Amino acid sequence: MNPVLLIDTKCSVFEKKLISSHHKISIYQIRDQFRTCRSIESLAHADILIFLLRKQLASRAQIFLAPVLDEDLRGDVNSLCNILDWATTNGTWLINLSIGLDSSEFNINLYRSSLNVCKSGSIIVAACPNRPNAYPQPSSYSFVHAVKFSKLKFFPTVFMREDRFSNFTVYGNLKINDSLRVPRTNSFACAYVSGKLHHSLFG
Repeated sequence: MNPVLLIDTKCSVFEKKLISSHHKISIYQIRDQFRTCRSIESLAHADILIFLLRKQLASRAQIFLAPVLDEDLRGDVNSLCNILDWATTNGTWLINLSIGLDSSEFNINLYRSSLNVCKSGSIIVAACPNRPNAYPQPSSYSFVHAVKFSKLKFFPTVFMREDRFSNFTVYGNLKINDSLRVPRTNSFACAYVSGKLHHSLFG
């Protein structure tokens, strides 16, 4: 089982939930390179992680928590590139929860880096951000586009949106529904999303 790298900003919530769930699992927070942002906390994200631990990963996986937003909730390009380079080198499964994008530079680096991660066989799970005013573009779009324009035609991806959930395999001719809107709150239907996650990861 490959290690799992969870990219998010809500480390404090995960710590509390993991402690209360009594999982015996190694949690490594990458604090020396990446600043932890505690201003947005989503129990929905923690619930998704707990679901994965209970189902398949609890006894054999290492979970790496890596925040990539700076204190102003802006995407930090260097942090993201360092994380994805590390994931590629270590053959890590990559689970992304709500990386917000706020600059073209961040987008370009995300496209390039996610292509490399895809080639390493990692799994990318994208969720939309919980503060749309802070993030002009949801991370889901960028990851889907990155796979779409790569040579990988059958890369399994979960595209999670609060207002409309879809689970699909990305093909080269993938079309994104322009009617999908950015939600105003982050209230995922956790049971539904977790089920889709499990199906995508483990069949």
